[in-house]
Formats: sequence, structure tokens, C-alpha cells
Amino acid sequence: MTKEELKSYRSILCEIAQLEEQIYRLEICARSPASMHTSDTPVSHDINQDRIGDMLVKADELKNILYYKKIELLETQISIEKAISTLDTRGRILFRYRYIEGLKWEDICLKMSYSWNVIHNIHRNGLRELKNIK
Repeated sequence: MTKEELKSYRSILCEIAQLEEQIYRLEICARSPASMHTSDTPVSHDINQDRIGDMLVKADELKNILYYKKIELLETQISIEKAISTLDTRGRILFRYRYIEGLKWEDICLKMSYSWNVIHNIHRNGLRELKNIK
């Protein structure tokens, strides 16, 4: 686990939220009254029904792509959490403050009641331990 992978955690949270919003909007569109006019019963081919049907198929395809991307991001999130969980207690706390909550070094020093040097020593040792984790 690299420092860059750890730093990606907060971006992953934002991207997951964005994907969830897109999926929600697609589901709302699929439930709109205009999309409810499609039917499996054979009737005359109405061009609007064909367009609505095509739109629903494409929206469903896009929704699947978004779901798979979300799963991929969740897997990355899990691997980061697993890596952090291998650290000792002080390391886990520090790494969660820094990379998951996004706190500044000064705030971490205050919350953990350690000096700047101690915090950076814990961080450096934690990074060394995580280097061996894939």
C-alpha cells in the first residue's frame, strides 16, 4: 500500500457519492410517467414507444456501468481499510485521521496529544509497514 493509494480514499468517497447520485437520477427517470407507456403486449409500432424503450435500455446499460465502477471503488476502499487495520493502535488512529477523515497534521497532533515529531515518526513507521502490503 502506497501513500498515493491512501490519499485516494477521500476521492473514492466523493466518486462513490457521485455515482450513487447518477444511479438515483437514472432510476427516477425510469419511473417517470413518460417511461411507463411501454408495454410487452403487441400493438402498432409507435415511434415514441420505440424511443422510450431504447432510452430505458440505454439508461439500464449506463446504470450497470455505474454499478460496476462503484463496486471497483468499494474494493479499493476495502483494501485500504484492510491495510490500515494491520497497523498498531496509534498507527490506525493516525492513518484514519489523516487519510480517511483528511485532517491536517496540526489537528492530528492535538487530537492524539502527541508532538509533531512523534506523529511523523508514527506515520513514517506505518508507511514502512504498509509498503509490504499489496
